[in-house]
Amino acid sequence: MGVILALVPTQVMGQDAGSARPAAPEPGSDLEVVLMTIGPGQAIWERWSHNAIWIRDRSAGTEAAYNWGIFDFGQENFLPRLFLGRMLYEVQSYHAPALIDFYESVGRDVSLQDINLTPSQRLELQRLLIANDTDANRSYLYDYFLDNCSTRVRDVLDVVLDGQIRRATESMETGTTFRWHAARLLQSIPWAYSGMQFIVGHRGDRPISAWEEMFLPLKLQRHLEGIRVVGADGAPIPLMGPRRRAFDREPAVVPQSAPGFIFGYLFVGLGLAAVLAMAARAGVGGNRAARWGFALVGGAWSLVIGFAGTVLVLSWFFTDHTVFQLNENALQLSPLSLPLALLIPAAVFGRGARLAKTLAVTAAALSVAGMVLQVIPLFDQVNGVVIALALPVHIAVAWGVWLEA
Repeated sequence: MGVILALVPTQVMGQDAGSARPAAPEPGSDLEVVLMTIGPGQAIWERWSHNAIWIRDRSAGTEAAYNWGIFDFGQENFLPRLFLGRMLYEVQSYHAPALIDFYESVGRDVSLQDINLTPSQRLELQRLLIANDTDANRSYLYDYFLDNCSTRVRDVLDVVLDGQIRRATESMETGTTFRWHAARLLQSIPWAYSGMQFIVGHRGDRPISAWEEMFLPLKLQRHLEGIRVVGADGAPIPLMGPRRRAFDREPAVVPQSAPGFIFGYLFVGLGLAAVLAMAARAGVGGNRAARWGFALVGGAWSLVIGFAGTVLVLSWFFTDHTVFQLNENALQLSPLSLPLALLIPAAVFGRGARLAKTLAVTAAALSVAGMVLQVIPLFDQVNGVVIALALPVHIAVAWGVWLEA
């Protein structure tokens, strides 16, 4: 069990010397508001870290931690909602010390910070959170970057502070993008890193402000620490108190830079292209096994790339994932490759050669165009790793089909 550092209550001591009755405390004075920031875990959805708002109500004897990160794999239509960008997340309140004990038990660190709000702001915050924590209001449409568990913490605090957080951060440049942060945090999970590189489109490379960067709980914590707000006496004060550890555990190491894996992807792309080219050359020389090899590998590549490209293009029109739209990777993962999954084997063994050649060359030409268009500002999506992987293989497939068919 972890040792939670005690929060010192703020006691109301005011009493007129000539009065027998103490002055009534201002409503909200018996509330304390604490930001809980939870470090990253091992699961993919835990790599982004997490947070919650803890309200200690001394008069009611409650310690409620409001957590916007609740989702259920068993929710109705989970996979369609995931694809369409309509995932439902929920806010739920938990007994704060029990929640801290849970995170300690799963090996995630927790830091605590008092949020310096006036009594009236604390009271308003509690009212809003209690209203949210109901069956009628707890669900919300989740967005990975724009509306998640951390932006909900940011937004509700900004409401009670009359927009002071937004005014202080929305014009503050960070030099980062949504893609950069995704690459930074998912670099140790190759399939997740690759997936994000493929599905995040042009909008994911737009520079983001400090306000937008607070979609990450650790960035929310850091940016809030730099904000000063108007206190109860009208003087500016720091919004956040000092950090303190909820228990004795070293924080997890969080990568501070995004990797450049372009040479690794190029190595894989060139390697696969070399296999296809050698198989095609040997097949033309009469090696039947090589012809089968080219047909199977080229067909499998086209099936995967064509299916991924089809999903990618459909996502522009039928999902709410705005950061996934306008994706130049559609030139590398062309839906035109999908029919090649059948046409390449057929062409290698004497059928549909003309159509196979046309589609293979077109897919390769689109991939080349995607690379050339990078010099135009409107087409400067950061997708070098995708081009490095796809372009050599597309060229090898087109060349091989031309030889074999």
